[in-house]
Amino acid sequence: MNQHGMPNFNFKLSCYETLWIVLLALARFLAIFSPKIRHHLNQRQEALTLLPAWSRLRSRYPKAALLVCSSAGEYEQGKPLIARLAARGDCAVFILFFSPSGLRFAASQKESLPYALVASDRPSYWKDIAAQLRPDVIVFVRYELWPGMVGVGQEFAPLILIDGVEAPHLRKKRMARFLRARLVKPMKRICVVSETDRQFYEEVLGCPPAKLNITGDTKYDRVLERIAERALILQRLRGSLQAFLQGRRILILGSAWPRDLQEFLSNYKQLRDFDPKVAVIIAPHDLSPSNIAAMQKMLNLGAGEDRKEGYVNVDWSPLTNPDVVHDLNSFPYPFEEESFDRIEAFHVLEHLDKPFNVMKELHRILAPGGTLHVKQLA
Repeated sequence: MNQHGMPNFNFKLSCYETLWIVLLALARFLAIFSPKIRHHLNQRQEALTLLPAWSRLRSRYPKAALLVCSSAGEYEQGKPLIARLAARGDCAVFILFFSPSGLRFAASQKESLPYALVASDRPSYWKDIAAQLRPDVIVFVRYELWPGMVGVGQEFAPLILIDGVEAPHLRKKRMARFLRARLVKPMKRICVVSETDRQFYEEVLGCPPAKLNITGDTKYDRVLERIAERALILQRLRGSLQAFLQGRRILILGSAWPRDLQEFLSNYKQLRDFDPKVAVIIAPHDLSPSNIAAMQKMLNLGAGEDRKEGYVNVDWSPLTNPDVVHDLNSFPYPFEEESFDRIEAFHVLEHLDKPFNVMKELHRILAPGGTLHVKQLA
């Protein structure tokens, strides 16, 4: 401990801190040329601005708990514990996400507890978090363990891992297994889903049996809770879908990742040719702009600096970082027939050589029933 009562960094964490300083410097340099990286960094830095408000909230409670989740799935699995801690009345609960999808999902669920993205795994960042929030316990949900947060966190509070499951690939990958074993070693308690998972943590990762408890999978608790919470919404959904599904085959694509959506949509036309009446319900893993774009297929033609979230942005100049670089005077455009449900072309036609050919091409790539929105200078 130092003179202020704070834990000192050990040599390994100091080296890890240096590595993160270099990585972040490189990311900031790349952000000059990449709006995507710049947006990602800004989003992470916003978490730092929340710390003073979180610290003030912490001062109102005698106890505090910090939950670290990877994304939406882990957040759902942590919800039963989050709800119980919050219901105590004497404990401030804070939630940190590694993935922006978790942040979006928490917002969609109108989460009232404070939550934010993890800014980085710099040990100095976790030291600030721990010093400001003074947690009485730090809970990791399922997977997400990083050297910085574990190395620093263990100096401030007991660490608990919940919903632990077997990771089969670790049986074959020696280095990855070694790193995971080092990261779970500081855990005061590890709650696993099944007997198979308990054996994995004991035999493969070397955890003492006294630390391990079989508690089941909290995601199943959440299924029952969410049905009760959303009874009215489910009733309305059934009513709205009744006419859509009547007399049709039904295909449900659940918990779909972007790659799953791309694979499905690439074969959707053949599916409709086989059965024109098929009803498809897509439940994406994450309602991100990119996933919505993959489902709705929206095109922003001649985007320039006006990039739009959720659209495929097309421009002739790579300097504006479009999704697709293409000269709009060159035909055909690099898209399949009936590719888009919505196309926007704002102040574009007047700059092109053959506007009638452009309109013909837009008709080709616009799906039946789709929307074409054109704006032109007067």
